[in-house]
Formats: sequence, C-alpha cells, structure tokens
Amino acid sequence: MKVPSFVSASPTLILVTIPAALGSDYVSPYPAYTPSPVYSPPGYTPPPAYTPPSQTPPPAYASPPSDYSTSTYTPPPPAYPDHYYHTDHNESAYYPYHHKECWYVSVEYDATYCVDGPVCSGDGEKPYGWHCPKKGDVAVADCHKYLNSYADYDKCTLWADAKCQKVHTGVWGCVVPDCKPVATPCPTTVKPAY
Repeated sequence: MKVPSFVSASPTLILVTIPAALGSDYVSPYPAYTPSPVYSPPGYTPPPAYTPPSQTPPPAYASPPSDYSTSTYTPPPPAYPDHYYHTDHNESAYYPYHHKECWYVSVEYDATYCVDGPVCSGDGEKPYGWHCPKKGDVAVADCHKYLNSYADYDKCTLWADAKCQKVHTGVWGCVVPDCKPVATPCPTTVKPAY
C-alpha cells in the first residue's frame, strides 16, 4: 500500500480535546472512579481522627531586671567535660589532659607534670595560658631514665621552674633548661623525649 506524501510514515498520536457542551449527551468510555471497600477484621475499631494541637502562643518571657547591678551571673557549664581528651590516666596519646585536680602538661624534652590553672599553650603571638610546672614537681607520666629530671626508679622531679615560651615546633609550651645543674658541664646534645 502506498502512503500519501502528506502522511508521515511513522505513526503519530494526535490528541484532540473536545469540550462537552452543557446538556450534551456525551458518555465517557471510562467508568467513574469508585474506591474499593477496605477490609476490617471483626471487632476492629478505627483510631480516632487526628486532632491538631492547640495554637495558643507560649507564655511571655519575664522581662529583664531594670537594675542589672543586683542581678547575678551564672556561668555556663564547662565547654569540655573532664573526659574530653581521654579517660584512662595511663594513656598518653592525647594531651593536654584535664584531670579533676589539674591539667597534664608535657614539658619539652622532659616528662609530663600536673599543673593548675590556664596552662601555657597556643600558636599565636601570645600564649593562651601561662602556668608551667615548678621546681620540685613530680612527673605524673612519661618519666624515663634518660631524662634530666629522672631521680629514682620511675620518679622524675623537676630541678628548675619551667618557663612558658615558644618550643622548637613554633607553638607555646613549657620549657626547662635541658640539663641538671651539676658540678661538671652538661652534655651539649639534646636528649629526645621518647
């Protein structure tokens, strides 16, 4: 069969919408939608219809006191709990560690000591704190025989006050002279703290 030139060789669907006139007797070939019945087991009671909560506004906030000089300041809770860095006192992987009585501070090229208050730390122009271990403090961790502060079996005692200054990595930290004051000169090499 020959197809006329004005007809496309591939079939094309053309949809034409014809509005029904009022009073038209047009009948749709599609039946009207009717929902199917929902099965309910015997004795089933449907749940109550949803009732939205009331839309009443919350109570008004109390106005601030007119005289701020008599009001008291309540500080917020601490930003970091005691267990922020680690919970096991034998661990030494993460420092500084805040114990309930003090902060654990590692002295450059020496052991770790317990210090109260804001400790010397930071990487800016000024340190965040200034407290460092003092002469006579006993180490709480990382005491080794090769350290200058080593005094007895597993006991390191600081022989001088540590000072808050920039350490070899460029950050603020606690530093003590790298040798004990003795009658003979100290070695000029720095002993690593590992």
